[in-house]
Amino acid sequence: MQRHRILVADAAGNDIVAIGRHGHPYVFHVFPNITTGACAGQPNDAGTTGCDFVPTALAAGPHGSVYVTGLASETPGEGQVVLLSRHGKVLHTWSGFTTPVGIAAWGGAFYVSELEANIDLANPDPPNTGQVTKVSWNGHRSSRVVPLPAGLAIIGHSLYVSAYSVAPSNGLFGNPDWNGQIWRLSL
Repeated sequence: MQRHRILVADAAGNDIVAIGRHGHPYVFHVFPNITTGACAGQPNDAGTTGCDFVPTALAAGPHGSVYVTGLASETPGEGQVVLLSRHGKVLHTWSGFTTPVGIAAWGGAFYVSELEANIDLANPDPPNTGQVTKVSWNGHRSSRVVPLPAGLAIIGHSLYVSAYSVAPSNGLFGNPDWNGQIWRLSL
């Protein structure tokens, strides 16, 4: 939420929709297809190429800006975080994420949950699939394994992460230790 509007990530539309103070929606930003790396040349709808951006999460940035995570059609290593100005213009883009689905910002850094980072489809290992990556103001990255993370929230000096976010109530593969959890990490 911003001062006079609410921003909504519209994954299917590859855009951010703003809801004005009188309840009227309007397009805040439309993301183009990602056409670099493994997304280059990939067939897409209506004869286009590249991976759909697929915005998945928003976080407030400095001076009314907003961070947006882009799933990149789940293409490993092609996910992005884009910083938009308060007017919807691209200020900066960070790439190299795998299935970014959550974001939180604090103290000049942002944290991204990467749902399927390190996934091995041939030999699934839920406790080691997924990570939370911190990107510092200078671009330095550090990551910590968090199983299948999604939502992020910062309260005080702690980062709260939903772990095993896609697991059923009885746990992945029937293992009750692999069901939905909230983890608290130090910033």
